[in-house]
Amino acid sequence: MRAESLKRPEPDQGLARKARVFWANNYEVWILTKHRLMLSAAATALLAAPFALSAHAETTITDTRKQAINTASAGDITINSGGVEIKAASPAVTINSNNFLLNQGVISNQNTAGAVGILVDTSAGDIVSSSGITNVGNINLTGDGTGKSGILVQGGHTYYAPITLATVTATAGSGAAVASSSVSVIGDSSNIFTLVKGTTIDGDVTLGGSMVASASAKVRIVVFILFFSLAGLVARSQFHTALCPLETR
Repeated sequence: MRAESLKRPEPDQGLARKARVFWANNYEVWILTKHRLMLSAAATALLAAPFALSAHAETTITDTRKQAINTASAGDITINSGGVEIKAASPAVTINSNNFLLNQGVISNQNTAGAVGILVDTSAGDIVSSSGITNVGNINLTGDGTGKSGILVQGGHTYYAPITLATVTATAGSGAAVASSSVSVIGDSSNIFTLVKGTTIDGDVTLGGSMVASASAKVRIVVFILFFSLAGLVARSQFHTALCPLETR
């Protein structure tokens, strides 16, 4: 009779096996997911080729331009001095690609109904920019006209970028302002900042500096005259009321 070799009993590895199977399955799923993501990223890169090309472009403005400008053709826009000055029922500067705008000069669209200073147009799809819009200059929509907007965000998609209207101060010395955002809009039914329903901003929105919005000049004049006319009537009424007792004696 042959003696059989004794084997040490193995501990129950049910849990260990289950764990290994669990992680293995998840690992396979992760690999497949990663594979799909890589394909998706490649497809997205091909589809977004026009935006990728425009992202490398750059336009620096140091003079005053009399025509509107947009990022799809100009790329990143930096206004160091001078600026963009138009008179049209349309935006002076349009953000319609994955590019940024830095304004340290003047964006002007005066004396026109429906005027827009800066338009963010997401109608072609989401816009992604880590820098977004920074204004430490002037946006001027004063003068005649109604239905204006200093900054208008529309298009039905998402703007993944910050919008910053700020005051830049010196890092040393007295801390006095070096440059400061200023937005001036005059006209009935006008706004400094407009976000159209159905469009989303996914980024910080900082509204600082000087912001002035008021009704049209003609309305202000009428209110001014009416106020002083009423004030005059009240003053005369009080004057006569005070004198009447003296006169009747």
